[in-house]
Amino acid sequence: MELCLKNRMKFLLTILIASACLGQDATTVMDAINLANHPPVTILTMTASQGDGTVCKASKVAGSTIYLTLACTSSGVVLNGTTLKATGTLVSSTTFDYGDVLCLFLVNPTATAIAATGSWTAIPAVSVGWQCSTNIRTAGSVSGQTALVAGSVSWP
Repeated sequence: MELCLKNRMKFLLTILIASACLGQDATTVMDAINLANHPPVTILTMTASQGDGTVCKASKVAGSTIYLTLACTSSGVVLNGTTLKATGTLVSSTTFDYGDVLCLFLVNPTATAIAATGSWTAIPAVSVGWQCSTNIRTAGSVSGQTALVAGSVSWP
């Protein structure tokens, strides 16, 4: 009985999401359904504690496709959000910033690791690597940046 109720709830949630996404393309609707069925797990949190207090989180969505959700909040309000998704086998990069938090992400959907280069550490196969920093503010003005925080997460 409990399993049946859970399946009904998932079905209802899927219908509600699809209804809310009317006018969106099929990929956007499928991404929303994937995120509803596989809740993201936070793998990175950056807080501009010496800046404007913005908190940005990156969360991994389990599965065979690389999905990484990114969202920033300030004073409990979501300010910005997006989903990185690997499409194909091309390595890609993106910059994500809001407030005093800045992160660079390198998406590697290939079966080969990317060697360390410059300030980038090696990025494993089928993974996302990042480098993040936050602004330091003195009397309201930016007076510097924190040291880089680097890392990566692999799929599935």
